[in-house]
Amino acid sequence: MSGMLQYCPKCNSAINIDLSVETVMVVCDSCRETSIKKTDTNLKPISFDPPGSNYKLPKITIGEKIILREEELTVTGYAIFKERGKPYSWSEFYLSNAQHVYSLAEFKGGYSLLKSLALPSYNISEVNASTLRYENRTYKLFNQYTIEVKEVCGQIPFDLSQTRAAMDYVCPPYILVVNKSPNKPAEYFEGDYISISELEAAFGKYFPPPEVTPMGKVLIRSFRPSDAWKWFAIFMVIVLTLFFVSPIASLPQEKLNQVFTLKKGQTSISESFELTGHMSSLKIETGSYLFNSWVGFDFTLVNEKTNEEVFFYSGLEYYAGIEDGESWSEGSETGDEIISSLPPGKYHLAITPDIPAGKEEAFLRLITTEDPKPWGNLIGIILMAIIWPVAFYLIEKQIDRNRWYNSDYSPYNYGE
Repeated sequence: MSGMLQYCPKCNSAINIDLSVETVMVVCDSCRETSIKKTDTNLKPISFDPPGSNYKLPKITIGEKIILREEELTVTGYAIFKERGKPYSWSEFYLSNAQHVYSLAEFKGGYSLLKSLALPSYNISEVNASTLRYENRTYKLFNQYTIEVKEVCGQIPFDLSQTRAAMDYVCPPYILVVNKSPNKPAEYFEGDYISISELEAAFGKYFPPPEVTPMGKVLIRSFRPSDAWKWFAIFMVIVLTLFFVSPIASLPQEKLNQVFTLKKGQTSISESFELTGHMSSLKIETGSYLFNSWVGFDFTLVNEKTNEEVFFYSGLEYYAGIEDGESWSEGSETGDEIISSLPPGKYHLAITPDIPAGKEEAFLRLITTEDPKPWGNLIGIILMAIIWPVAFYLIEKQIDRNRWYNSDYSPYNYGE
């Protein structure tokens, strides 16, 4: 470290100044005199006497050396600020090395890390009075205020003695801060949310969680709704590929297409058919000629090798008519059933009709298909999967409403 021993112009106390970091203001630990560092050998007192504050600072010590986001940094000083006319106070710790200066801003236990955008390295475009564009992100004006300095300590990389108006633009978890002082060009700072776990790893000490969920200017948002939609799209590509294209997705195969005239009280036997899949599903489609009537069929699916049997019933009904000049209908002349997990082998169906009184026979068209496409399952998967991005969108929308609640520039109407 390149250091220099200086003496306070007011009380003559020794002040050790680290020359390896950018310094504009120096505060004496003994008398709190604030000086402007004019040269390496000259401190010039200024008329600047912050009133002090009872703000509870984080347990960060001036002189601490840390590694944060792969940079070696030294804590050189801090300042406590207040928004004029409002009860909001916050602190900023200044972290510096020979190349960069960062402000670690803290408000109610939530942190953001900001750095100055030095002219002319940044490219910020003004879309309108309340919107800025920077690095392909759109920032919205969140707050405008005048900064009051309540307390300063250590080596400060900025001149805090002048009145500054600030504008905060947010694109969570990112923030742009514009500071304007009289007769000086605007200063721009960019930053983003920094997690408690990051700070604990850098400082090697415990940081308490935020007092409230940090729904203010900068917010934790580890997962965006757009990310949820992206993963939903990837998931659906995989599902549809397996459903339609992949070799493991078996093509439906019609195994039986037969017409019967069934007699009341008699059992008819279908032609035999063979299932070839490892464990197949079988779709049995039934159809009959009905008008204002019903019919049912008791089925027995028989494995011809093992004689294992599966029983099921298929009922059909169809009614139609005209009422008050309008036609109506209910029911259907067709139906289907699906039986799953059938081992390979030869099968046939035994069919006994259930015929209403006054009729002696029933017509039946029977179609069986091995491994039919499970459209119902596909639709179910899509509906269940879409809940995820929709839920993220609704949650994020509510979080965004909460975030903007105390802003004079909120895009939301709260109905108050």
